[in-house]
Amino acid sequence: MNVPREEKELVISFLEACLAYALASVDRKTDRGDDQAVIEPWLTYISFTRRTIDETRAGYLDSWWPYLGDPNFIPQPTGWDESSNA
Repeated sequence: MNVPREEKELVISFLEACLAYALASVDRKTDRGDDQAVIEPWLTYISFTRRTIDETRAGYLDSWWPYLGDPNFIPQPTGWDESSNA
């Protein structure tokens, strides 16, 4: 599928903003001494968001584009990365 570059870049830009917010949030939580149980979900979110940015940039999620906005669309793992346990 040929996803318009502008659309993909907009999604990536949004995800990068989410990532920047999460990184800053972890810094704030760490600085104020929050418990690791509070911080750990944020670290998981950061890891997931980084992977999503990488997969979007690489084109692995391009097949999803025609279905975005469809409330019945449920993406399925494709097995493209066997090391991911996806």
